[in-house]
Amino acid sequence: GGNFLCFQNNTRNRGMSIDIMQDSVHTWNPDITGSFFFSANCMHIEDSLVHIGGRFSTVGDSSVSNLAAVDKTFGVSTGQSIPIDDKVWDVTVKGDSLLFVGEFLAVDGTFRRFGAGVHKTTWNLNNWRPRLKDDGLLLENVNGELQIGGRFEMTNNYPRKNGYALNLVTK
Repeated sequence: GGNFLCFQNNTRNRGMSIDIMQDSVHTWNPDITGSFFFSANCMHIEDSLVHIGGRFSTVGDSSVSNLAAVDKTFGVSTGQSIPIDDKVWDVTVKGDSLLFVGEFLAVDGTFRRFGAGVHKTTWNLNNWRPRLKDDGLLLENVNGELQIGGRFEMTNNYPRKNGYALNLVTK
């Protein structure tokens, strides 16, 4: 992912797969577009899907809102979408949840300041919210502990300068 349009004379609107051993571009192309400073900021592979976060409004022929799921083989959008009002910086999967952080304030019209989660199959908003006080930029699931980095000073009303970890079972 990124903000590129072409690689080695192959059109690849902000998403591509390359064979690093052969230095060749695969046909995988999710064709990510939007209307204003759009980009693909992150990708997370889970089973047969690639979850993509960023600032964009379409993936292939599907209208989406800053978060998308595409087929890992061909890059075709699943069409799943949930309204997110601004940029997604990182995404990960834990169990049945697709968790993401970014510069957004609302997801599906619900206040979720900078961190939220949806069910990974239905894309219904779930209860996970880290209550960040500013942008979440990095998100990693490490052995059941979620590590979050960003531009925040507090989370869940506790001082946390630019990073913290939490147990996914209890938070």
